[in-house]
Amino acid sequence: MLADPARALVMTSVQEASRSLVLELDQSSLESLLKELESSFEIVLRVLEQPEVLKMIQTVDPLALARVRGLRARQELLSAEGGSVGASDLAKLLEVTRQTVDDRRKAGKLLGVERGKHGYAYPIWQVSEEGQPLKGLEEVLAALRDHDTWSKLNFFLSKDPRLPEHKHPLDALRAGEVDKAVGIAKTYGEHGGL
Repeated sequence: MLADPARALVMTSVQEASRSLVLELDQSSLESLLKELESSFEIVLRVLEQPEVLKMIQTVDPLALARVRGLRARQELLSAEGGSVGASDLAKLLEVTRQTVDDRRKAGKLLGVERGKHGYAYPIWQVSEEGQPLKGLEEVLAALRDHDTWSKLNFFLSKDPRLPEHKHPLDALRAGEVDKAVGIAKTYGEHGGL
């Protein structure tokens, strides 16, 4: 038993909800989930996406489908373009200390998405092939300073019609088009901007 009563109560609630959700799944859904075993968090998300489970939870929460889609979208953003790593792994890629990574994130020079008590997830695409922060990253992050972390992450990975072939701002940075990416970042989220 967990020593912290609040933690124990939440754990019990999660276990009861999980049991109810899994009992809603038909045999083919269960078999499909077993074929594609991934992390335990990915399995929970996939269970929540099953039609029979969504139908059940929508009776309690009419916004359940939207919430599950939001969770999936966040997972996809963190997995895109090579995925994300913790501060220690990013520090190794950049050949700096973990503290330096943390300091750069706090200064708005690196993008890190908070993961609760697990620290931050840092998209790997921020590191160039030479093991340096991507050229122009700081300037774009400065232009996005008034946006929340998820909006910043979405900005880099969303196609933009102002770029050739509707590429991502991340593609512009990789191509050395820093001014173009910064210009697009300055109008991100504004009326008439994208």
